[in-house]
Amino acid sequence: MSNLIAPKIIKAFNIVTAKNAVKEKDVWQDWNRASNIGWADDCLRYLVLERTCPENATESTIEKQRIFDEGKKQEWLMRKDMLTAGLKLIPVSDEPLIDNELRIKGTVDDLLKISKDDIRPIDYKSSSSHMFTHISQFATADDLRGSQYHWVKHYPAQLYIYLHLYGYEMGMLFFKNKDSGEIYPLDVPRDDIYLDHLKDGIREVNIFVEKGKVPKPVYKDVCSKCKYKEYCFPDAPAEEEEGAGVERIEDPELEMMMARRDELNSYSKEYKELDKDIKEKLRGRTVVIGDWMYKTSSYPRAGYEIPEDIKREFKYTFQATRVTIKHLKKAL
Repeated sequence: MSNLIAPKIIKAFNIVTAKNAVKEKDVWQDWNRASNIGWADDCLRYLVLERTCPENATESTIEKQRIFDEGKKQEWLMRKDMLTAGLKLIPVSDEPLIDNELRIKGTVDDLLKISKDDIRPIDYKSSSSHMFTHISQFATADDLRGSQYHWVKHYPAQLYIYLHLYGYEMGMLFFKNKDSGEIYPLDVPRDDIYLDHLKDGIREVNIFVEKGKVPKPVYKDVCSKCKYKEYCFPDAPAEEEEGAGVERIEDPELEMMMARRDELNSYSKEYKELDKDIKEKLRGRTVVIGDWMYKTSSYPRAGYEIPEDIKREFKYTFQATRVTIKHLKKAL
């Protein structure tokens, strides 16, 4: 049917996303990107690969760019809400800030003006309800660095780099639940000790790049989620079950949902056990206990007794589906 327009719209959107991805690559590849600096805590090799051969990453460039573009749209909405709330924002140039010595380049989302002498960089982060619940449990940036999710614990490093580039003493990580609109602003004071640690890591990266070398790969927990895993460990045995037709995807939100599901699993088991015990104790009765009523009622149900020869005559086999969700590390 030639009048179908949906496939053409999808194609047009993908073309725009692909162009944005190429533009990002051209702008950043020769520099240490501020948003990546948190990797100095985990893997300098990652930062070197980002500078020298990003084409070896296995993630979908289109998929990653689509997430980035959506984040920029949420950033615009958060900026609008800040202005509506009467807060003063200083216009930020589209040209990124740079540190030529460290080869760092970064573009802050906004500058919040508290007073003439108190200006604070703001880094906006939007997320799903599941991720927002996880993030909002942390009271400080230092606590945030203890997150089990590497992309979350890297957030403070990005803001510390902005504080370094501007020379300011205080910044803010501004989180938003894009499902409900709830916000969680987090004040982040400058931490020169941690900032010096990040700078040392960046200097090492620069030395590797200048010499045309790459640090040797060292397997860590974070490697299982890294887009360079297959490049760094091409001969590593598969973690997944053999023959399962497995594909590896990058979806932080979905990963967070699976982690939350695992956390709730013990409560689910406890609920089922309590429910069973209560029903056994009160079987057939209707009672009031404190503020609770337990009611037993009856209703008719249809039942069928099918002779065995009839069952065998109509028996057939079909392909069923079983879904198993397991944590790869816990399963070992």
